Amino acid sequence: MIRVGFVITVLFMLPLTIWCAMRLLTRVLADEPVQTQFWETAPLGWLALAGALLSLGGLAIFATLSVSSPGGVYQPPVLREGGIEPGRIK
Repeated sequence: MIRVGFVITVLFMLPLTIWCAMRLLTRVLADEPVQTQFWETAPLGWLALAGALLSLGGLAIFATLSVSSPGGVYQPPVLREGGIEPGRIK
């Protein structure tokens, strides 16, 4: 569950991270001074919407790929031969 939360958080922050990197890179390559208030021109609403859509898409992918067979029986993790065999649904 932590993995899913981490991936959703990363997907939500991805548009903002790309925008910031692009903005800073274009300023550096153009030899312009980097403004400290460049957040004022940021399209935060659109970036948040794009992040929310990416997060929902990631959540949908996780939901469809992690489906187990109906009527399956959960087998908890066991210790065998000095190693832990992960739990699974059979």
